[in-house]
Amino acid sequence: MPPSQDPEWFKFFIHDRPLPALFTTFDETLDQLVKSALFLSLVAAIWFAVHALLNAIYPRFAAISPTHKKWYVIANVSKFLMLGLAFSGPFTGLFPSWQIHYDVLLRDQWVDTAWTTHGALTKRWALWYAATDALALMIVPKMPTSTVVHHWITVAFVLMLWSVNLGDDSSVATNIAKLIDVYGCWSAFPCSVNLLLALRVLYDQTQPVMVALRLLSFAVYVVACALNWTWQVKGIYACLVAGELTVWHGLLLLYAAGLSLVVYDDIVLMKWLLHPTSKKQKQTKTKQEKDE
Repeated sequence: MPPSQDPEWFKFFIHDRPLPALFTTFDETLDQLVKSALFLSLVAAIWFAVHALLNAIYPRFAAISPTHKKWYVIANVSKFLMLGLAFSGPFTGLFPSWQIHYDVLLRDQWVDTAWTTHGALTKRWALWYAATDALALMIVPKMPTSTVVHHWITVAFVLMLWSVNLGDDSSVATNIAKLIDVYGCWSAFPCSVNLLLALRVLYDQTQPVMVALRLLSFAVYVVACALNWTWQVKGIYACLVAGELTVWHGLLLLYAAGLSLVVYDDIVLMKWLLHPTSKKQKQTKTKQEKDE
């Protein structure tokens, strides 16, 4: 579907003009960086407004202790909503251009449908995906180390994606960009995990609804990660064995190293989804032993 069908406000922040490789054309790069900053500022303003509103009208949210977890709740709900809106966009009509990702995943139509025609739009979708991760690094305190690393790598992947000239479909750099696009697309499907991470702060995890949401999220998460990791391994291997080694192959290995840290965070979350109370029980047991 043509990108012109997307909402006008979306096109303001993420325009349809082809974005050249980062640092090659100053005006175009500056224009997109300014619009990206405006977009992040708008999302941040919404976060602060929601924080104040919930504190005023929702006693359960106001009672969250320690208080820094309130930002953790807002960040995860925000990511759930943004990813959910993205991958459901073609069906709701809100974001028709997300269809390009389905064309890639289901039909492997990189050249004819997604990569040549809508390559610029793919780059802009990376901003939409990474916005909450970037803001979480700036606003949410005391996140787990694995989560912080995950967020930084996501931001780095976006910058890497923006730095590639998508016109050369045969280059290693372009294939890295493709892998980043696939990684982000598969990662959008298990967005219910983010909702669960937020709700666990507000509600008892043993309630039937929470248990059902946890098991469903785990199933979707495992399938999405398995498909994603398979695609990544095949893509990285294909790039390594194709043609002569260049400086871009070093970047490919760097990408693989960063991806391994993201995979580690995924595995940490999977373990929590299977045994959400084990850590808490261990902490309680340790405390009791110390008291004795």
